[in-house]
Amino acid sequence: MNENHNLIKDTLYSPNMCEQYESADKYRDHLLEQYKTYSESAQKNSDRRNTANVYFLSINTALITILGYLQIKQAAHVEAAAHVLIALAGIAISFMWYRLIRSYKNLNTAKFKVIHEIEKQLPIRPFDAEWEAVGRGENPDLYLPFTHIELRIPWVFFFLHSTALIIALLATTAMSGLDKPTYRIGLGPWVGFGPLYLAKENGYFDDAGINVDLVVLTGLAERNSALKSGKVAALAAPVDYFVLAAGNNLETTIVMAIDESVGGDGIVAKPDVKTIEDLKGKKVAFQRGLPGEFFLRTLLKDHNVAISELETLDMETSQAGAAFLANRIDAAVVWEPWLTKAKEEGGGHVLASTRDYRDLIVDVLAFNKDVVSQHPQDVQKMVDAVFKAIEFWKQNPKKANQIMAPHFQVSVDKFATILGGVSFTDQGRNQVYFDASANKGTVFTVTETASVIWQEAGAIKQPISPKSIISSTFIQK
Repeated sequence: MNENHNLIKDTLYSPNMCEQYESADKYRDHLLEQYKTYSESAQKNSDRRNTANVYFLSINTALITILGYLQIKQAAHVEAAAHVLIALAGIAISFMWYRLIRSYKNLNTAKFKVIHEIEKQLPIRPFDAEWEAVGRGENPDLYLPFTHIELRIPWVFFFLHSTALIIALLATTAMSGLDKPTYRIGLGPWVGFGPLYLAKENGYFDDAGINVDLVVLTGLAERNSALKSGKVAALAAPVDYFVLAAGNNLETTIVMAIDESVGGDGIVAKPDVKTIEDLKGKKVAFQRGLPGEFFLRTLLKDHNVAISELETLDMETSQAGAAFLANRIDAAVVWEPWLTKAKEEGGGHVLASTRDYRDLIVDVLAFNKDVVSQHPQDVQKMVDAVFKAIEFWKQNPKKANQIMAPHFQVSVDKFATILGGVSFTDQGRNQVYFDASANKGTVFTVTETASVIWQEAGAIKQPISPKSIISSTFIQK
């Protein structure tokens, strides 16, 4: 310390300078002027330091604000990269800020050492006395140098930017999954759509590099709105629905069959209604525009009964089933599990079902035409994933049922029983169903039947050509 003090003293005073002045008074006057000038330079140094602090604080605040507005979204590499770059810039700027404060601190310390040395030649030593009064900065109870706090501020921002960097890097790493295209598939609460849930739960969509969200849609208007607005890219529904949609300018492309109803849909009726003809004058509930109406109209047509001869009520399937259980109606067109509930708890019987009327209600997966034309490879991946799920069910029915049953709010045993009225369509059966040759496959014949039924009902104005809404491309091996 003394060695440093002597070095400052030797450097500060010019040799034999005092002897060059005419008088000691003139020397002290000159010394005092230089002291004042130098003291002002110390103040200017503090001012520059404060200005630098404001500058760096403003930059860091701006960076934090930008980070606050940015959001790392799915498949948003640009925004993720922006987070990383801003965080790195913030870390670098904070470190430079810290180094600059240290530099100003050291310079200020040096200046006051010089000031204290000059004061030894003056009548009073105010700066040195002030420094002594506060314990020369060694007693924080008396005085805590601002620099001690000042030096910590850049480290606060350094920590914030480092945290942001870590989060951004983790998010960027996670984006391998977020980069997958996402498709929303709408479906109804029908057990035949179980393979879609199975494909999702078993990770088959993820393995194919596709994110799939399954959205339950119950009503006709809800389905139409979801397809038209693009809320869903695809819909799982019976063939007859897509014929009706096409007739109302809502174009889709059927790419695969998921299941066929073989007893899962039907008409439950009171004991006195023993034939289709007995429905005349009876209260019959069904949901318009959905399989129930199509099934009922087809059977009425086969038995030469006009629907106008019935007292029809438009109800959602669950409401129709509940109304039948409450004895408010004579018959209801429902699907499982309501078909079984109505039969067991409603004191009725199954008047007709798809077990006796096959090849009428075939559930298929159809995509918006734009998705099929622009992303055929993604459509193929989703079709393959559903086929894989059906194969899994064939090999592991108990395990598959345990996965699917919770999605339909029934027990595993009940689910297995209900599946007795459903036949999942694997890839081999799909190739038969989608046969476009002279021996038309089931999907083509159902489309033609639905076109006739809906046109007679006045639901569509023009017949729908099967080839306009069906593609056999995606079910080939």
